[in-house]
Amino acid sequence: METDEDLLTRYLDGKELSYEELRDALHKAVREGRVVPVVASSAHKHVGLAAILNTVREMLPSPAEAGSVIGKSPSGDEIARKPDPSDKLSAFVVQDARRPIRSGS
Repeated sequence: METDEDLLTRYLDGKELSYEELRDALHKAVREGRVVPVVASSAHKHVGLAAILNTVREMLPSPAEAGSVIGKSPSGDEIARKPDPSDKLSAFVVQDARRPIRSGS
């Protein structure tokens, strides 16, 4: 893998790399934004769902790895929120102003 010099050297030297080493290196590269995983699937033929779920589980960073997110309170003060279930909920809601809100439909 080109994003990890040690793994690349071992691969070029003909040494075998374990699945765990490759998975961990890919996970790190995705988390750092150096690699974007791509998974092919077909919703029409129900092919690839397991691959997508496995890629999300193994390759994408969890919220805990992202750390705190800085935002603003309703009063405009800067606040940090950790991805912690016991912390207060923070959300950013966007409404498309071109489409009216419908209730009860």
